[in-house]
Amino acid sequence: MELSKCIRCKGFYQRVKSLVCPKCEIEEEKEIFQVQQYMGDHPGSTLEQVSDALNIYLEDIDRWIEENRLHVEVKQISDKKEAVRKLYDTVKG
Repeated sequence: MELSKCIRCKGFYQRVKSLVCPKCEIEEEKEIFQVQQYMGDHPGSTLEQVSDALNIYLEDIDRWIEENRLHVEVKQISDKKEAVRKLYDTVKG
């Protein structure tokens, strides 16, 4: 195992696979659950709207999607920088 620096709290931890320490991973799981609930209650919200409403960094939401920790139905919008993704259906679970 290698010693890594948590991208959230900047503390050091023994890295297995996650980019965050075990303590921050627990917090992230809570935030992922909040995002899933919000998207279920507000279908059609953009990721920016979700981020703003829950006070969760958009970069974290994008990372969770890339890491397959957050599963969403998305429709790509032509200008990805203007609106990263448009959510149409609720999360897959």
